[in-house]
Order: sequence, then C-alpha cells, then structure tokens
Amino acid sequence: MNPIVSIYGPAINVHFWSNLYERLCKNSISFELVFCGPETPPSNFPPNFRYIQADVKPAQCAEIARRHCQGEFLMVSGDDVFPNEGFLDNMYKTHLAAGNENCVVSCRLRSRPGRKKSKSPINRLSTSYRFFFKQKQSPYLALCPFIKKTIVDEIQGIDRNFIALCWDADITLRVVERGGFVRFCEEAHIYELHKPANRLSLRHAAQDKETLDKMWCMDHETAKTKSPTLFHPAVYNGHMVSKHRLRAVDPFSDELIMEKSQGIVHSDWR
Repeated sequence: MNPIVSIYGPAINVHFWSNLYERLCKNSISFELVFCGPETPPSNFPPNFRYIQADVKPAQCAEIARRHCQGEFLMVSGDDVFPNEGFLDNMYKTHLAAGNENCVVSCRLRSRPGRKKSKSPINRLSTSYRFFFKQKQSPYLALCPFIKKTIVDEIQGIDRNFIALCWDADITLRVVERGGFVRFCEEAHIYELHKPANRLSLRHAAQDKETLDKMWCMDHETAKTKSPTLFHPAVYNGHMVSKHRLRAVDPFSDELIMEKSQGIVHSDWR
C-alpha cells in the first residue's frame, strides 16, 4: 500500500537524517522519506526511508528522488530540518480543507535554537514568503511545498536549469499559474538546523535566483505595454512578476539522469 505523503529532496547532511525521520514518525498519516545524493548511505534504513545514490547536482538529485516517490502527495524537504509534532498531519488536513487539488500548502519557519527569540517564535503572514521580499503585492511562495503528486507530474517536475535552489519556488508558481494558490498551515513549523555542509548550495543561490527571475520576471517598462492582468502588481528593482511563465519548462531527460548533470551546471558537480 502506497503512503499518503512522500517527502523528497537532495541529501547532503547524513548526520541529521535520524532526527528528521524520528520527528516525522510522530504523525498519524503514512509517509515515506526519499532522498538522493552523492553520500554513501548507511545500511540500516527503515522500510519507508529510501536513499538513492547519484553524484549529480542537487536539483537533479531532487528530481531523481521525486521520480521514485509513491505517495498521493509530495512534500519538498531538506535533510536538515526539524519539524514539530503533528507536522504532516496538519499539512495534510490544511490541503484537504482547501478543497482544491491545485492548492500548495506551506509551513512556517521557526528561529533556530540558540538564536535571540522574537515576541512570536513562529513567523506570521510574513513577506519573506513573497517572490519580492517585503513586497506585499508580490506572489506568495511556499516553504516545504505540499502538493498533490499528480499535479507535479502534470507540470513536468523540476526544471533542469536550476543547480541547487529556487526550483521549489518555480514549482509553486507553476501550480499557481494553473489556477492554484498558496495556503499557510499555522500548526506546522520547522527549525532549519545548522548546515555547514550545504555551503555548496548557497554558492549557487545568486545564479539560481537569476534563473528563476528569467522564467518569471519582466522589466517594468516592457510589462507596461501589455495587459496589467498578466502581472502581479508589485514592482521591484524595475521588474514585475508575470502570472504566466515566460519560458517553457525544460524537464530532466531520463537518459543518464543518474550519471551526468543536465542543464546549467557548475564545476562543483559533474
């Protein structure tokens, strides 16, 4: 019997895996954890924890993991997060309550243990979830996007021109493009643990953000010559976000997907 939820992503921080798995077990719904990465995996995996070894770029590892998922719903996750108890149950309930298969459910991010506490440890309707930071009319993005698997399959999964980051934001925007919306689950939140091994991903942040911008942003002067209904109202650094992707999706090819990085690559990855 297939699980209700498949949690997937690229794997880098092997030493955090047991923490994540143990927290996910504190839910009533069935799940599987599917990671892909270059590390040599431990041999003592539980049956619902699958690891696929592939020495390719992180976004491609995420796509490989996604293609092995068997759940009715997919949820993106890093291997260095620490969810609260009942996290999956609450994300699932929020999706069902939305009554729309194109809904994208997002959790909230809590400050890491040891950091100075704010008055409210859980971010409320924060502009940090927007495409343009602190721009209230900019489209919402999702943290750990929780989406029906058939929807992600229909939009062709991850675009191969991402190296490590922003691919989940692109997926969220593509679901919204087809009539979906982002719904925040206030009862689901995560800590993001310290991850020194993930500096390689951070090195590609600017390049991946540039790729995302090319897919969704148009300069304001050009956008003004088109119908205003085609764009979100916010203007930032002379650009607007289109409601429709400006470039066709470039999906990963099955050929050599386990052996060679596809699309935009970097010397860090084969």
